Amino acid sequence: MKKTPKEILEWLCTDHAEFWKKDRTVNIYALHHALTRWAKGKGKTKVPSQSTLARLYGKESDEFKTTTAEALSEFFGVPVSIIRGELLWNPEEVWGMDITLTEVRLLYQLRQLQPDQRRAVVKLVEEMLPPGAEKAPVLLSPRRTPLLPAPKSPDKH
Repeated sequence: MKKTPKEILEWLCTDHAEFWKKDRTVNIYALHHALTRWAKGKGKTKVPSQSTLARLYGKESDEFKTTTAEALSEFFGVPVSIIRGELLWNPEEVWGMDITLTEVRLLYQLRQLQPDQRRAVVKLVEEMLPPGAEKAPVLLSPRRTPLLPAPKSPDKH
């Protein structure tokens, strides 16, 4: 089921206490102010206006304009397709567990790394796991070879 702009804005703000009012509604003013500060720091001139964000949150608009979706995508570090609702998914049902925005951001960033960089991140995370924690299984292709190629030896740089 496609998420409404209000639901998407709430999801994007989940990990940011500064974007929530005491009544558990998104503080559009705080969100707009943060977007404006971020844009100024990046040398950008276009950010969604406070009224645009309010219309989206107040259900007066049923979809994000391209510029708004792109700005929110870059600010929150998630794909535009999620913000626009083009990627239909329920975070509570993905892989049978609750996937947070932080985890989506991490996955999005991991996909931008080179394979050897991804392997290094996985190794680091595995080293940080507490003793006895279950590690993710090695995924095999139909040819029974690991999907991620083996690390290169140090002398082959």
